[in-house]
Formats: sequence, C-alpha cells, structure tokens
Amino acid sequence: MNIQSFRTLGFPIWVTGHSEIDQIASDMLTVGIILNRREPAEQASDKLGKTIVQVKEARKGMPVKKIYWERGYNRSYSKNDQVTSVGVGKNTLEDDLLSTAGGENILPWVDNQSPDSIPITLEQLRKADPDLILYQNYFRSPEYVPLKEREEWQSLRAIRTSQLYAYPFDEMRYSELSENLMTLLKAIHPEAISRITENK
Repeated sequence: MNIQSFRTLGFPIWVTGHSEIDQIASDMLTVGIILNRREPAEQASDKLGKTIVQVKEARKGMPVKKIYWERGYNRSYSKNDQVTSVGVGKNTLEDDLLSTAGGENILPWVDNQSPDSIPITLEQLRKADPDLILYQNYFRSPEYVPLKEREEWQSLRAIRTSQLYAYPFDEMRYSELSENLMTLLKAIHPEAISRITENK
C-alpha cells in the first residue's frame, strides 16, 4: 500500500525525515503526542535539545576539522574486483552530527548513490587529506585491512598523526543520539568535553 491508499481509507498521514538532528529533537515531541506518550517524548526531546546546545557551545571557537567517516571496506565487483573504502556522504544524519560536533565531511552528495556508502578513491582521499578518520568497530569483511596497514594511505595526515577513532555505534538510533553526539565531540574535539563537565 502507498500513502495515497491510506489517505483514501481515511488514515491521517504524518511524514518526517531523519537527516537533521535539530529536526529530530522537535519531531520526538510530535511523535510522542501522536502515540499518546507526551511525557517521555518531552524528556527525550529536551535531553537531545540540551545536548545539541551543549556541544555547540563547547566547541565554539575551535577549528572545523576535515573528517572521513568510513562505513565499510568491501570488494567492489564493478571496479575490477578491487577493495574499496566507502564512507558517509552529505545530507545524512551522520553528516549533520559531524557538522554539529565541529567536523566537515569530506565526502560529497552523489546522485543515484546511497549516501551512507559512497566509494572514495585514493585520489579523493589524498586531495582532501582529512584531519581525522572515523572507522567501524563492529563486523568487518574478510578483506578488511586496518587503517595503519594500508600502504597507500600512509601519506594521509590522519594516519601520520594517529588521528583515528573507532566509533562504537553502527546505526543511528533516536534514543542514543545524545550519546552519539557526545562521542563524536570527544573524537573531533576531545578538549571540548571538559567545557561541558565544568558547566554542569
């Protein structure tokens, strides 16, 4: 059934996106009202909203860092069976979290390509030369090679300076967005965490 079919049957329709963390904080309350769970929804919305403000205040005045967020390292059958690194692109929730925490995603938006698994070439990586690389810390494919063991990556600034961070989460869950945002702030601007602790 499509949306129009539900409208024909008289069902009310409400559609929301999930790529902007500020909008998610607002939508949490709306969902709670719809489900008659206003109180816990207000608590969740308030918690996320306060975390967003805390993070933005804590990293104020700090430089924006270029980030490559690797989501996989898989064999690409469309590219002569080569192993390819894939990362998070623009217009995703991860991209907005990075921006909120003081990072700049080096991957662009690519038409007709899943935004959370965009292949990146060695040329693109070297040109962007990220300050920090986030990488997965869960299931890895058999062909996975640790970042520091990838010979062709050794000239990258993040590799040379050991600015590598294994993120402990793989999927964005609304109930954990506050924690995820704090984790990214710690990875990008660890010195900013003390500002939040001091202001509590």
